[in-house]
Amino acid sequence: MPDDDVSHDRPQLKILVAEDNPTNQKVLQIVLESYEHDITMVENGQLAVEAHAREPFDLIIMDMQMPVMDGVTATQAIRAAEQGTGRHTPLAMLSANAMAHHVQAALEAGADQHIAKPFTPKSLCEGLRVTLACVASKDSDEGTTDATIRPIAKSA
Repeated sequence: MPDDDVSHDRPQLKILVAEDNPTNQKVLQIVLESYEHDITMVENGQLAVEAHAREPFDLIIMDMQMPVMDGVTATQAIRAAEQGTGRHTPLAMLSANAMAHHVQAALEAGADQHIAKPFTPKSLCEGLRVTLACVASKDSDEGTTDATIRPIAKSA
């Protein structure tokens, strides 16, 4: 899905995706790998928390409703683990629940952005670009920068 407007020298991002639906996993994988990003796919929130504890990621995409541990609980656990470390991994919550209270629950849990399902490659990339820009802006406001926080694509 890359297009001619997208720079070919953009950084490769290491992205953790927590999604339990096999079809959504495949779509996410196809879209993200088309931008040559390194994807780690897990099928529930508990596995996402464990993966985050093992290694750093540039971005996390978290489904809101999953078995074992839901995305809200996993996001809260990830944010709790990051407290006091100076680390804040950009995190976008995916959900078919796009009502205001669902979006608010995602943000209150620590998500940086909510992306509604169903998504298109373009809406996914736009949501992820906003997620990364929000975190980069927060980092700049605090006087720090992270070279890995850059837009991943202009459009799909």
